Amino acid sequence: MSFVRIITGVVWAIQPLILGFAIYHKIYLHNTFIFGSSIIYMVALLAVPFIVRQKRLSGVIQVLLIANMMLNGLGAFGWYSTTYHYDDMVHFLSPAMLVWGICLWFAPKQLWRAALFSIMIGFIWEPMEYYGDKIFITRTYGQVGQPLDTVYDIIMDSLGVMFGLVVFQLTRRPVLAWLKLIP
Repeated sequence: MSFVRIITGVVWAIQPLILGFAIYHKIYLHNTFIFGSSIIYMVALLAVPFIVRQKRLSGVIQVLLIANMMLNGLGAFGWYSTTYHYDDMVHFLSPAMLVWGICLWFAPKQLWRAALFSIMIGFIWEPMEYYGDKIFITRTYGQVGQPLDTVYDIIMDSLGVMFGLVVFQLTRRPVLAWLKLIP
């Protein structure tokens, strides 16, 4: 069985789980943010093959989305508050996966563009998270005991981007060859 078929099967198999997770958070926990995020993950996972035409690359991007979704899902189940520095780990790994995926997708020669794009996402997201909580009374901002959560998150985002660039440089040739993006 091919990599693409396995990932396609996984994506379709987890759709009901994601929907159930979304409905649970909306109805029982009254968390509109988690509900909306789950729906966005569902749509993104299904849309990737239509956006990214290269099948293996599409599968890799879906794997990265699933990994990111799992990290955030575990956080939604309480790991952000019960696991020491879990938020920092998510803010390190998510940008690392993002920049690695962008570099694979576009195989840029100027990696600073992928890095800048990934860092800017953090600079845009963090204030949105903070003010979204103030306006919509959601619970997305802040780590218990960390009054400087936004600063820590941006630092970890930036370190994650640098780590993702290093990993891309180390894995560039074999991964791009496997994806059949270079001869």
